[in-house]
Amino acid sequence: MSTDITKKTNKTAVIVTYVIAVLLLVAGWFIPLFGFEFFEDVNAQMMFWYIPAVLNAALMPFTGSPLISGAFVDEHPLPEFLSYSNTVLPEDATQIQMLAILMLVYAVVTVLALVMIIPVCLGKKDKNTSIICAYVGEGAALFTAGLYFFFFAYYNCVLVPVSSWLVYCNLNLVAVSTAVLVILFIQSIMQKKSLGTVKMFLFLFSLFVIICLFEFDALMSYVAAKFGISLEGWYNALDSIKSGAGFYVAADVPVTAFVLFRVMVAGLVQGENLIWLEGATVAANILNVAVLALGILAIINIIIDFCGIMSGNKHDQTGIILVNKGSKVFSLIRYIITLVVAVVALVCLFIENVSVGFNLYFIILWLLIAVIISAVRVGTTGALKVKAREQHDERLRLRDETMSSASEEQTELVSDRVVYAAPAVAEQPAEEVVEETTAEAEQPVTEEVAEETVEETEKTEESVSDEPEQLTMDVPVAESDETPADEPAAQVYHAVINKAPALVYDGPTDEFIDTLTVEQKIEFSKVFFEKSQGKLPAGMPEYEVGENNKEFFSEIFIHLGKFRSTLSSGLLRNIYLYFRNNR
Repeated sequence: MSTDITKKTNKTAVIVTYVIAVLLLVAGWFIPLFGFEFFEDVNAQMMFWYIPAVLNAALMPFTGSPLISGAFVDEHPLPEFLSYSNTVLPEDATQIQMLAILMLVYAVVTVLALVMIIPVCLGKKDKNTSIICAYVGEGAALFTAGLYFFFFAYYNCVLVPVSSWLVYCNLNLVAVSTAVLVILFIQSIMQKKSLGTVKMFLFLFSLFVIICLFEFDALMSYVAAKFGISLEGWYNALDSIKSGAGFYVAADVPVTAFVLFRVMVAGLVQGENLIWLEGATVAANILNVAVLALGILAIINIIIDFCGIMSGNKHDQTGIILVNKGSKVFSLIRYIITLVVAVVALVCLFIENVSVGFNLYFIILWLLIAVIISAVRVGTTGALKVKAREQHDERLRLRDETMSSASEEQTELVSDRVVYAAPAVAEQPAEEVVEETTAEAEQPVTEEVAEETVEETEKTEESVSDEPEQLTMDVPVAESDETPADEPAAQVYHAVINKAPALVYDGPTDEFIDTLTVEQKIEFSKVFFEKSQGKLPAGMPEYEVGENNKEFFSEIFIHLGKFRSTLSSGLLRNIYLYFRNNR
């Protein structure tokens, strides 16, 4: 399959998947799962009806009164699970309704995603405009939903596992976000192939760590109960290994890492030190530090991995994927640091003789897998670079074969005929400068050339007008209005040669430039040194006299279509022959 066909197929797939994602975002406002089992009426379980109440709650701190009023808003007030607020600063009494604001942002993102269908469908495939616009629309929606879930859990977490209604009151957003995330995975794998697959798994591992820091045990219990699965055997197994639910078990109560994280952050906001406590053991205080660090690192990791899914591959100018070892090493380091922090927390729990929750074991498992994958990626960087160089050389070889097997019209001199303008009739002599000549101009004058010159001269005198006439000749001849038409052709030719100024190239030279004729040297200088014959392609390297200019010559053949109209066929052929023999 050719590159153009592949790009066209990818763009079609991007458009289809993006349209599906947008339809899911819109459907999320009408899926009757919002506040499932919180509202008795099915119609009331749609987020769409609560947009006015959300708008009022989000803007109330700034407007001081409801923006929208009426019976409809009274019938669909803000649900209880969305009525959580927070102060911007401890001294500030302004209550910011974070969940309402995020719901409003989610509505705006949905509208923008609808608008983004236009650039996704009309974007140029060679510029990846479609996939970039799709990533922006889907990424903004998922990022907003992620913040919503984070603050939702932040405001609802207590020191015991949350009740199940906190899980399913937003099942519509969970369902829509999961479906859009799957579509984002498909687009990433489709565009980045194996690299997209690896980034998808790394993101999932970071997501699993976040879930384990939150309420993985409550989520697992809820799903098992919905499917009628008994977890009695699972909890008996945990008791046998002196483990339990949550991050650890204190006084027979499972405690989650996110609860500890929330308590310590709230203490810092209020100016209280709830991290390093007086009277507590060193291991207990180190455990607090480890939990806080683990939460921060987990948030950083999932944001970086999410951006990694949306970022595209970087290619060189020949289309080969660039191998970035630095990013792989950075991923390995951040996963190792997070794993070390989790192990430190585990050791502190052993020292404190506290039952370790299976959430911590799962965290260590996911991080260990992420470290192994990252280590393998770093270890294979050298082989990937070798493969990239081989692909680069193979593409150059294919271009060489294409050039050598192309028609003479593409690789050899198409014609050596030069167009000149005959001077207008005037009293003062016209001074002509011949800028380009061909190799045949240096050959001896034959009788046929002389006769042809006389005929052209006679035609010129018969058709003299105020405007210069274009004459096409096999030999570059400049005519004068003082030359008699009946003068012998050889004398006309020699007169022209004597009057034409000699071409001299006084620019820089090296092994390649010495292979060119004087005319080709001047042409090469104007195009690549003076750059007065048109704009060069973006990223075109400079020609360095006397140096290895392999990349420079490669760029000429990469942009062969442009240079075929800029360079003469003779100069292009000499460039090709030199590059083929010296690369």
